[in-house]
Amino acid sequence: MKKIILVIVYSLLFNYCQAQNNKTNPEHKKIKSTIVGFLKWYKGNEAKSIANAYDTIIKHRSIIVWEDLDSLIRPNIDMIAVQGYLDWLKSSNHVSDSFLNALDNYHQKIADEVKTYKSFPKSTGIFSIPGLNLDVIFGFEPEETLEYIDKGVFTKIRVVGYHALVQFDIPNHEHRIFFLSKTNNKWLIDRIEFNHEYYDLLMK
Repeated sequence: MKKIILVIVYSLLFNYCQAQNNKTNPEHKKIKSTIVGFLKWYKGNEAKSIANAYDTIIKHRSIIVWEDLDSLIRPNIDMIAVQGYLDWLKSSNHVSDSFLNALDNYHQKIADEVKTYKSFPKSTGIFSIPGLNLDVIFGFEPEETLEYIDKGVFTKIRVVGYHALVQFDIPNHEHRIFFLSKTNNKWLIDRIEFNHEYYDLLMK
């Protein structure tokens, strides 16, 4: 019984110390600033985001272009417009080249797939392109993150050298994992994922 009590006490002390460390650690503050800064920047510019990409214009170029072939049409992905979107994201000063390269590859794969589509009659009407019928960063419901940023809690921050893994939870909404790296004394976001462990537990 005493061992169990000691384990609980040490666990509580560890968690308390970790929480205090998270509040005072200057690197943790920089990491939090990068994450919250990007979320608020993205929310403030959401109208320019790639959500509903077939209606989105970045630098006056649509990412999805519908080619007119007489009585037929066929979709194409304009990679120059994609580059404009990536440049726009880079202007936030919160994401890394790794983040941007992953998005570039994501769009290129969709572009390669779209090239295999056959032309179809105009009367059929246009359709959404799989993979571009959502916000490519925050998914089908980006508002579940962007509308509740101030309610978010940094539940875990792990720093190993120039890399960090951060758990950012918004109670009753989204739970996400951020991967960051430090370049020139600045923390930048490499990747954003759902906290799959949390959602797997909910399904059980």
